[in-house]
Amino acid sequence: MVEPRTGRPTDYQLDALADAVVEGAAAVGIGILMATDEGPDSTILYANDAAARLLGLSMPELLEQPAAILFERMRLFRQSATGRRKHEPVEDIELRSWPPQCDIAVEDGAGNTRFLEVTCSAASRDGRRAVVALVVDASERRRVEQALLRSEERFKHLVEVAPEGVIIMSGGDILFANPTSARLFGVTSEAALVGQEVTSFIHPDDVAKFERRAQRVVTEGRKLGPQEYRIVTPQNAAVYLEFSSVAIEHEGRQAVLCLVRDVTERKQIESQLLQADRLGALGMLAGGMAHAINNPLTYVLLNLEDVSRRLPDVPSGRSPLSEALARLREAYQGSERIASIVRQMRAFTRPEEQPRGPVHLRRVLEAAVAMVGNEIRHRGRLVVDFQDVPPVQASSARLEHVFLNLLLHVAQELPEGQPDGEIRLVLKADPPDRVLVEVSDFGAGIEPAALEHAFDPFFSGGAMAERVGLGLALCQSIVSSLGGTMEAESEVGRGTTFRVFLPAHEVALDLPPESRGRGPQIALAPSRRARIMVVDDDPGVVSALRLMLEDEHDVTSVSNGPEALRMLVRDATYDVVFCDLMMPEVSGKDLYEALQLNCPGHERRLVFMTGGAFTPEASRFLSKVPNPRIEKPFDMDSLRTLLRTATQ
Repeated sequence: MVEPRTGRPTDYQLDALADAVVEGAAAVGIGILMATDEGPDSTILYANDAAARLLGLSMPELLEQPAAILFERMRLFRQSATGRRKHEPVEDIELRSWPPQCDIAVEDGAGNTRFLEVTCSAASRDGRRAVVALVVDASERRRVEQALLRSEERFKHLVEVAPEGVIIMSGGDILFANPTSARLFGVTSEAALVGQEVTSFIHPDDVAKFERRAQRVVTEGRKLGPQEYRIVTPQNAAVYLEFSSVAIEHEGRQAVLCLVRDVTERKQIESQLLQADRLGALGMLAGGMAHAINNPLTYVLLNLEDVSRRLPDVPSGRSPLSEALARLREAYQGSERIASIVRQMRAFTRPEEQPRGPVHLRRVLEAAVAMVGNEIRHRGRLVVDFQDVPPVQASSARLEHVFLNLLLHVAQELPEGQPDGEIRLVLKADPPDRVLVEVSDFGAGIEPAALEHAFDPFFSGGAMAERVGLGLALCQSIVSSLGGTMEAESEVGRGTTFRVFLPAHEVALDLPPESRGRGPQIALAPSRRARIMVVDDDPGVVSALRLMLEDEHDVTSVSNGPEALRMLVRDATYDVVFCDLMMPEVSGKDLYEALQLNCPGHERRLVFMTGGAFTPEASRFLSKVPNPRIEKPFDMDSLRTLLRTATQ
């Protein structure tokens, strides 16, 4: 029998097991209260020191509390238990517990709040009902739970607003997804992702790679580096998503946590940069090809011209000699056409070297058409409408960039192999002071959403993704730098029109004479015989120049820079030295600097011959020196004019 520490008599006799429970509870600070269950007349039958301490009362204060008021303060669940569990008196004390546990807040005199956890049970003996309450200090647990709850809420908020997708998957199924994931996968909400297989969104060619990496994450239990996968959304849009994955445990089972980001734009930029790199490499290759073509083309043209000059006058007719002369003229005209194409190719690869000046757009457009004509022929016909317009102040090479790119764009809008496709190129005046070029196709057109971004850098959405070239953004930048404007108009199913407006130049410009079909011409020789040295590492150029000049001048031919330097240092009496700029061992630049050092003044007699392959250093050198230069391939008219100037 346990006597209450209050000293009050009790009607209950507890057995030895109850004694042990009470003693143990007191030892660990658990408060015990027992009271009659008689409504307003309920009295406290038992209380231990721990109960008084936890409730913030002294023992006398506790015992003076009516049991009903005390238990009401503790929010016990007597009423909630009614009807939930039938209570019948039994012979011995019977304790019956049911949830929920009740938490109450108790404030001490210092204003601190302590949270108590109260568990109640019904007891009965001899037909009388009682309530037993166990009181535990749950303040620390409550603080931990609240801190954990706040942490979970913050984490949930961060996950929900995260700019990257967050998904948890197990066995290939998505168990959790945040709102950003839904947007990346193209579904309406994260609920539409949960329960789905991740591989149902992944491009079939990437599924095996995705599954292998997911299995590695689980089996190796470590994070693997980011990996890109192609995703096909329900709207059949293709995007690139990058997954960073790590193994975790989720709700008692192995899972994979993935951070997902959209790298579609980055892939497009990488593709554009790769394309730009290829264009740069193509430019270098084109420059090298121009140099390789120009050297043999130089002596082909010179030799054809020399043969024509040496043949006697032949009367018109169909004699074998006149037929041979006609074939010779045709060969010369064909070589001139090759030279013109090479010049266009050089200008295209090095537009920054082209100075600004009055430019006739008709010539520019004809050059662009010549370069892209093969692409157009396979896709349709080109309709040209060129009106008389004033010149514009610009760089012809940079404008060729623009119109070449626009022609490529509209050509690719037309399907291949359909002869009814049409591209229209219009040149006309735009009063009062502008010139307008229109490039139009009659293809599928561009969606309005894509058209709004047509001039954005690296944009390649929709139909624009299939188009190649320098990029409309670069075209617009070039046109703007020349004081013009560029715009686009398109209608789906009707085609697209690009318009380029350029300010007209104030001074009239005569059209340059056509070089094509000009044929060999002979100019008057200089007034005096000169000493000339020809320095070139191409034997054909050296031989052709020597043969062309030796009737009128004393010509010395040299095939390499070191030998030319030795001869010029020993004998500095040459009037003119035709020197190739780009040579192995000793270049034209090296020869100039050596003469400037050893024979000051004699370096001014150098005339540089260039074939198109300029290094940055060679370009800087030519921009600094005043020496005349002549571009390969050249004809005797140009050569004699330069000689006349140099020997005066």
